[in-house]
Amino acid sequence: MRFGNPYLLFLLLLIPIFFVLIGIASHRRRKDFARFADERFYKFYWQEFSAFYWNLKNIIFVIAVFFLIIAAARPRWNKEVQIAKNRFCRQKFCSVSLDG
Repeated sequence: MRFGNPYLLFLLLLIPIFFVLIGIASHRRRKDFARFADERFYKFYWQEFSAFYWNLKNIIFVIAVFFLIIAAARPRWNKEVQIAKNRFCRQKFCSVSLDG
């Protein structure tokens, strides 16, 4: 597979940075909430809070960024020349190129 903009693949180095930032944000959110909330409310809230869904949302976001970077790099498949028979061609065989 070849890429139209292979230099955009360097943006994939941002993916581990996103995971670090998500971990820092999670820790900071927990710490800030404990500082401002009453102790009874804090315990009640964290029993009801599902960290699974919060983490799932963040993982889906990182996967979406990953695929956006891959799409922006414009992957190219099928770089070969195909021969097509067409009634609009004056020759017997026409060659069709699939790359832009």
